[in-house]
Amino acid sequence: MTIQSDEMIHLTFEKFFQKYTIFNHIPPVAIAVSGGPDSMSLLQAMSKIYLGNIFILCVNHGLRKSAQSEIDKIENWVKSQNNNNLSFHVLNCQSDKPESTIMKAARFARYDLLAQFCEENNVKDLFVGHHQDDQAETFLMRLINGSGIDGLAAIQEKQPYKNITIYRPFLSHSKQDLIQYCDRNEIPYSLDPSNENNKYLRPRLRQSMEILEGEGLTSKRLANTAKRMARGRKALETMTLQAINETLVEELPNKVTLEYKYLKKYPEEIGFRVLKNYIENFRPSETYHVRMEKLEDLFESLWLKPNEFKPRTLGGCKIYVTNNSEILSIEKE
Repeated sequence: MTIQSDEMIHLTFEKFFQKYTIFNHIPPVAIAVSGGPDSMSLLQAMSKIYLGNIFILCVNHGLRKSAQSEIDKIENWVKSQNNNNLSFHVLNCQSDKPESTIMKAARFARYDLLAQFCEENNVKDLFVGHHQDDQAETFLMRLINGSGIDGLAAIQEKQPYKNITIYRPFLSHSKQDLIQYCDRNEIPYSLDPSNENNKYLRPRLRQSMEILEGEGLTSKRLANTAKRMARGRKALETMTLQAINETLVEELPNKVTLEYKYLKKYPEEIGFRVLKNYIENFRPSETYHVRMEKLEDLFESLWLKPNEFKPRTLGGCKIYVTNNSEILSIEKE
């Protein structure tokens, strides 16, 4: 395995800042730091390269006894840098979710806390240390769940979340690259024991990766596939927006009407995405999700036999066609 040099790590940020020109005026940014080699590498590299103020945010979920000592280790390292641009903060979060869902619940709670802090401190940009191995694992998890192009695009390099934008510069770097970077620069880091706990899916996938890599399916190849899926998703999203603009008859807060006869001229995937877009817009809450199988079943009936399509409800919406199947309406119930 080729280990990337410190210069390559730093070059990642130079290219990253050039790509996202928002950083030309050096606004304050935040970094989510857990104490692992990924986030500590992120903190080290950002502190060396970024000229603006950096808020260092540690979320303590209270799930592990060693959490406080790991946070202390991060804070001591920050103090040792004598860098006035670095500001250290601990965000405490307790989860009352059952153990079977605690990892997922902790993730959502963590991002909510981070977003809240950023809003209160006028910070628009949050950096996190997700790397190439995380991307590969996410791709496999989505594949197991039967995801389509959108899901297999996996982790996004730039992603809006509530009032902030999340950036992930390390998606082209492996975890081993980042461990080596920490070791060369004598940066302390901790290893999360839950990463070795086989009752969670990600640790089991890491074990399976050893077999897959023996067949040539490396983390890098999986991450590259996710990147290609992301390009495809962006193209489909652009075409979907075009289809909406060209077929929209009327859009009200609780109802949308489309010229179905013109929508049918688009590829089937675009028609499906238009339907999905409005059903998701009209859903009862952000946490409410329509099962993909049900949505696909409804769309197949609508797309293939519009003249025989009877009004149906799904996701809190009523879907029906009128005017000899020329008009499609999606109405919030």
